[in-house]
Amino acid sequence: MKAVHILIDGLRDDYEAVLAEMLVRFVEGVKDVASIRSLHLVSVLFDETVASTTEILRTLRSAGFSAKMYEPQPQLMGVSALG
Repeated sequence: MKAVHILIDGLRDDYEAVLAEMLVRFVEGVKDVASIRSLHLVSVLFDETVASTTEILRTLRSAGFSAKMYEPQPQLMGVSALG
């Protein structure tokens, strides 16, 4: 199993969040989907032997969503921006 987070620009309301989740659930191999509308994220758990991130992104983009992989930047502990 693999989990990915997808950033969707313009995930503005509950309807769009539900639509994005529904579309991703139709991709064969997807096991679970959750959206966090306030962060414009859709998290997907899938079997990478059946589905791929490319296929999931293609599904969202074909419906008009501006979707891209979300890769969080690591936070440095104890480092101050002021030095």
